[in-house]
Amino acid sequence: MDGLKNINLKWPLSSINFEVHRFAVGETHLAVANSNIIYVYDTSTGKKIATQEQACSKDITSMCVSGCGRFLYTGSGDKNVKKWDLSEGFMLHGTSEQLPGWVTKLNTSAGGGDGQMQSQRAGSGAVLAICQEYAVVINDDQLLKEATKKKPHANGVDFIAMSCDGKKIVTTAKSKDHKKQAFKLWNRDLSEVSGGGKIKNPHSAAVRGIVFSPSDADTFYSYSNDCSVKIWQFSQKQPTTSIEGKHTAAINDLSFSWDTSTFLTCDDSEHMLLWDTSTMEPTASSSAGTIIDKAAFSTDNCMVALSRGGDVLIFEQSDDAPNNAMDNSKILQMVEKPAKRASISEPNTSRSSLTLPGASLMVPNSTPPKPPSQARSGLKGGKSPTGKGATGPRRNAKKKESKPPPGKPPASPKQSGGLMKKLSF
Repeated sequence: MDGLKNINLKWPLSSINFEVHRFAVGETHLAVANSNIIYVYDTSTGKKIATQEQACSKDITSMCVSGCGRFLYTGSGDKNVKKWDLSEGFMLHGTSEQLPGWVTKLNTSAGGGDGQMQSQRAGSGAVLAICQEYAVVINDDQLLKEATKKKPHANGVDFIAMSCDGKKIVTTAKSKDHKKQAFKLWNRDLSEVSGGGKIKNPHSAAVRGIVFSPSDADTFYSYSNDCSVKIWQFSQKQPTTSIEGKHTAAINDLSFSWDTSTFLTCDDSEHMLLWDTSTMEPTASSSAGTIIDKAAFSTDNCMVALSRGGDVLIFEQSDDAPNNAMDNSKILQMVEKPAKRASISEPNTSRSSLTLPGASLMVPNSTPPKPPSQARSGLKGGKSPTGKGATGPRRNAKKKESKPPPGKPPASPKQSGGLMKKLSF
């Protein structure tokens, strides 16, 4: 795409030397989780400012932030939601009642899903949760009370989103067969909208997520394995806009900037695009050098991304030439790495360590990474992490490396989904 600006790597959070299972971006803070431990970093410096051991008694399975970016919500196998204050030393503000199942996804009324902070709007006081086959609306986000529960789809629910005015909800049916997928439209109390609110076969392949516009309560976006983004009006059953041909692989995430003027998409081909929300045209692009599963904006319009390998990377829009290989001038001085903890996995011994002035950067070797058994946005299987045989994120889980599909030669280091083993500075 000629004429577009570049999305360049600003710096990696090399002070994080463990695999990140969940992450969320607040106004000026990044919260990451490994097992049931939460770490909070300053997004402008990379400095770790708080650690919360045993944040939950079970593994953390979902995280999101409030619309104002101050509060973090976590869900886990405990079957409840906890609220934390990111701006006051990471204090616990409250715990919800027991929910009908372990929390697989969280969202807020001004947000677009796990990991994302969407706008300066404070939202309308609701926290959304998916608890196995239930959709849950916690109406009081201050005290985490007054929960409304419903089974919106016969086969379970994959995604849930609420409009910025807190009056409209969209859910997506869980199904690997896109022909059986459908959107359902609801009122805030999870009652059906008048006139019926079901949209069948919204995409030609499985839906990967839904996001309400943070500035327009009637507009929501969906993205899919069919490489397209569709824009819908809540009252209509046909998309008003369909963006096709810009991505060549399944779209993993869509996130809005703090001022709502821009949104970001990332796909399975390591491609990232920035879009102008007024024109729906791309303004910047990049090959990230690794597959990005989740991304969100900080208030300085940097993009905080979680790679499929569990690494956290910070990107920025730039007029400079692309910098797929990280050069020394782009790496900020890192704080000292956190002390090793028994509950955190040791750095993978298959990685090579490259020491730079003021930084330590972990660089994969030339062994191609293994494709993950499942997208990071969900957990494998349907078993609860509270029971025997749970399949949620494991404590001490080490990063996995992958081999190419059968019949295909190993990829070169540059193509392996990570950084090149040899970097010149």
